[in-house]
Amino acid sequence: MNEQTITEAHGACRRIYTALTELLELTNELSEAIQRQDQVSVQLFLSMRQEPLEQLRVCDARLRRLCSLLPQAEGAQLRQILNGQGGGTAATQGLERTVRQNRQLLEQITRIDERINRRMGGKKSFYEKNASQ
Repeated sequence: MNEQTITEAHGACRRIYTALTELLELTNELSEAIQRQDQVSVQLFLSMRQEPLEQLRVCDARLRRLCSLLPQAEGAQLRQILNGQGGGTAATQGLERTVRQNRQLLEQITRIDERINRRMGGKKSFYEKNASQ
């Protein structure tokens, strides 16, 4: 994998980190608004989360496209790195570190989102429905 590909992937992963950081902050604010039973703020934070979610979608599409444009072996190697399975080289260490940070942020967001969803949805919660399937 060449340096330009690594740089492009790392740039997209850094943009993902920024969007995830913003999403985590908004999700925490949403959780607090729910605890206060402040419906106006709940609606505001729900709508504000759309922008970083859209940024994540765009970056994900960019990374998928990058992988698809590479020769098969290089695309597979990049997908492996992006999925947090390592397999990189010294040149990809920064990318791998950012991928790990992104995964940790995503796990934090998911935990908070699950608590919010279960509190608001009860037995109709997305997570409750998936747990029973």
